[in-house]
Amino acid sequence: MSFANVFLGNTAGDGQGDPLRVAFNKINLNFANIASGQVTVNAPVLSVAGRTGNVVLTVNDIIGAFNSSNISGNLSIRSLTASGDTPTGYNGLFVGASGYTAVPNLLSQHTGNYNSYSQINSQNIYSGNQSTTDYVATADNGTNTTNYIDMGIAGGAYDGTVPNNSLGTSLYPNDGYVYVQGTTPGQVGGNLVLGTTTPGTGIRFLAGGINYANIAVAINNPGTNPTNTSTGALVVTGGVGVSGNLNVGQYNTSLHNIRGNLLLGLGNIVASADTVLTINLNSATPALAPNNIVHLSATDGRNAQFGADSYGAGTNSGLFLRKARGTSASPSAVLNGDSIGFIGARGYGTNGFSTYGNSTSTINFIASQDFTDSAQGTTISLRTVPVNSNVSQTTAAFNSGNISLFANTYMFGNLNMGTGNISFTMANSAQWTTPVYTIQDALNQLAARLANFGH
Repeated sequence: MSFANVFLGNTAGDGQGDPLRVAFNKINLNFANIASGQVTVNAPVLSVAGRTGNVVLTVNDIIGAFNSSNISGNLSIRSLTASGDTPTGYNGLFVGASGYTAVPNLLSQHTGNYNSYSQINSQNIYSGNQSTTDYVATADNGTNTTNYIDMGIAGGAYDGTVPNNSLGTSLYPNDGYVYVQGTTPGQVGGNLVLGTTTPGTGIRFLAGGINYANIAVAINNPGTNPTNTSTGALVVTGGVGVSGNLNVGQYNTSLHNIRGNLLLGLGNIVASADTVLTINLNSATPALAPNNIVHLSATDGRNAQFGADSYGAGTNSGLFLRKARGTSASPSAVLNGDSIGFIGARGYGTNGFSTYGNSTSTINFIASQDFTDSAQGTTISLRTVPVNSNVSQTTAAFNSGNISLFANTYMFGNLNMGTGNISFTMANSAQWTTPVYTIQDALNQLAARLANFGH
């Protein structure tokens, strides 16, 4: 069966053509015959991959038609669905150059071939106070508000007052961000994991620049020992501010070394070459304390003191001071007269704490002989600063049951003596004709020379 043709007449307006009703009846009949297959189409209405006639296009037909060799110029698509393989959805979209490395489980492939950066760009051009541009990956149990990871950038007018993400007022205009949105607080999972998986590699955080010198934080393999300020599992370049507690080391193991200055509390670290640990409870910077390895400064109006508690039979709370000659790598024995340690006190004068070496009242622990493992005699010496002076002097010394007094002595109460001696050193030695070794000797000479005492 062939098409029924509509007769249009011989010339325009000659009135010889089919009437409208007849003409539209022929057209309707032709469509009906096509639909029922009673009309043979002599010329193909479409040719795809060698197929003619009524052709149903497949995904491969569309991909072939959209091949870059078949299309020149721009292609505008209002909505595109690339379903990929059934049922996985893989291999749905390929964009860019050929020659890429095939990888499994591929949803879309974007390939560049140029000696510069290659990018997949997304931009939100709206300049509202909530505008952001985001790349989001959602878990199988995720929604628009739970179980997803979001990487994005805030718009130029973003103010965080009515945010469309979970970061709220933590963002400023043009801030970039990466975060994970979980579901229930305390639930396992929902963490943000950043890392490298090859031994010897780490994570570097840049701040304020693009060069190596701008690496503010470096995270390396766990267990990396800090041999200097640029090594360790965690390396921080610059100061570290900690508003909470700081736990260094592990329970029942030695603490790690602290290199440089560490401030706990408020204020600033004093620029001292010796102070390593400063504990300051004042808002002001603590006063300079030369030669202090540890420096404590209390809040105004409160005591600054050490506290040590111990519990259980045979335990003690104490303070140990140790001294050796030589070096830490090769120590040697202390010698007679060496100061083993001291506990000192120094007051504030007119313009500051005194810095004179001899202006401190101290309890000194002194070696009374050259030390060996079996001979370690010691003396405890008390030094005080006389009135109207800033130089300390030895007031008393205690050694092996002997007490030596080197200044005016006032006694209140009883003096009980064992087998040891008490010796006196008098400033006006001319008043004493023989050496004084005991209290009895002193009393005998005092009785004999009482009349001349002070002359």
